[in-house]
Amino acid sequence: MTSSRSRSTPPVSAIPPTPRSAAQTQPSSLVRGAVQQIERFANALAEVLNDITALEVNTMVVSTITGAKFLPEEAYQDLYAMYHSHGESSKYQPLRRSLQSSCKDCMQKMGMTSVNIVPDPNNPTDQPVVETLLSDGEFLRNLRKLSELEALMGGDRADQNNITDIIYAQTVIQLDGDVINRFHEQLFSDRLSAQDKEFLIHVHSEAVTSGESNWRELLKFLFDLVQRVILRPGHDTGRSQSPNDSI
Repeated sequence: MTSSRSRSTPPVSAIPPTPRSAAQTQPSSLVRGAVQQIERFANALAEVLNDITALEVNTMVVSTITGAKFLPEEAYQDLYAMYHSHGESSKYQPLRRSLQSSCKDCMQKMGMTSVNIVPDPNNPTDQPVVETLLSDGEFLRNLRKLSELEALMGGDRADQNNITDIIYAQTVIQLDGDVINRFHEQLFSDRLSAQDKEFLIHVHSEAVTSGESNWRELLKFLFDLVQRVILRPGHDTGRSQSPNDSI
């Protein structure tokens, strides 16, 4: 005859919890600040990555190509002037509607209002609204695209910036996936010899290949850097790094 005896164990609730140190229960202000910075950077990067799946290729022949850099304040001033000076022109209607839509969407997202559909950058009442618009990453990307289209449609930015260099070919590869190729009209005229045209296009193609390779390496470096920072022990969860983590 066999018999078995069982020993009772105390309930789980009777076992006192192991006390935690303050460093384990609450992250330091330095760690919290680092986590918040990473989150802000990740959110900004996510906004850009939302557009990277769409690739838009524009190849255009234009009379001139401006070498002016994109300056948000000047670009908005130019587009606002276009918005009012070409109100009746059907040529500019798509551009005007896009500007209206961008301003409206951004103001709704920011919880702002303005008496003007497109805020006036010269009006003291609208200036804080314009400053907020120009601080939004998505609005700036739309503004840059609209500024490029406005320049191609006859904008005055090239004259205002006194650009004297002739750029015969230009390729713009944007982070959101847009690729824009522009070629000066002289490449398609008799002003240049066939040998000069071939040389210019060859040099441009080589520069694009080299530039794109460097650009992709830079993106890879940034993504790897963000990944290492986010996955770094003690920063991804807000906990302190234990001695065993470094072993």
